[in-house]
Amino acid sequence: MSDTPQDFIATDTDRKGSKVDFYFTAGNTLTPELSSFILRGWADLIENGHGNANYMPVCSNKRIIYCRIDGEIAGAIMWEWKDGNKTAFIEFTLIEKKFRGRGIYFLLHKYYDIRIKNGGAEASKSQLHINNETIINAAKKDGYEIEFIKMIKRI
Repeated sequence: MSDTPQDFIATDTDRKGSKVDFYFTAGNTLTPELSSFILRGWADLIENGHGNANYMPVCSNKRIIYCRIDGEIAGAIMWEWKDGNKTAFIEFTLIEKKFRGRGIYFLLHKYYDIRIKNGGAEASKSQLHINNETIINAAKKDGYEIEFIKMIKRI
């Protein structure tokens, strides 16, 4: 199944030289294909111990940039505005397994950064699981800094 993009952003090239098309949509206009992609990605985070099993993301107030390679959804970044649009809070970034290692994360963040800056954001924030080293390292390469550390003591 294919969805009709609400807003075509750009075409770029990944590290393998493949054409990547980028789109924007609001969470209240998700297609079944994009909705399923997000839910599968969230399930993957939970199964890998990087997501909270007691939390389900609500998409209706979110913004999403997603990309396609050869018509297939390859990745997405979902966020919501906070503090009167001064901060964009990333719910999560998802890259389909077969498209990982091709620079899709950085391409998604490139178009995300442009969009939130044009929307008035002064900062972008995200919350990551401490064991998700892949995404933490990618975020650091993209210019993110650790702002706080959450502590827990199990009794």
